[in-house]
Amino acid sequence: MPGYIGSFAFISLTGDLVTPGPKVEPIQRPGINGTAWRYLGSKGQSFTINTTAFITNSGDAGYQINYYQQSVGSELAMVDAIGNTWYIYVENVKSRQPKRVLNSNLGPGYLIESEWQIRMTGG
Repeated sequence: MPGYIGSFAFISLTGDLVTPGPKVEPIQRPGINGTAWRYLGSKGQSFTINTTAFITNSGDAGYQINYYQQSVGSELAMVDAIGNTWYIYVENVKSRQPKRVLNSNLGPGYLIESEWQIRMTGG
């Protein structure tokens, strides 16, 4: 099963997910025994996901890279290869020059490899 980020389909979506966790800070007051904890909410840490997309012609490959760039600053749903849905914030996308492939299971076309800098939002 392919992976998805928003409406973008990928034949490969790899990387280690960093799920958001609770952020707390200790509170200690002079003259009072013990420690209390204040909940600060949950915020995910930034991490990288690598994707590979297959596009049938070079013109569409250029448009696709442009669409990836336009998703920076957006909150999107990401579906991993086993079907789990995660909600993410796209911080940055870097795409390499499309590679032409002539003999693949999908026929001739172009592979777009991209590196997505994202963080989980918790949905």
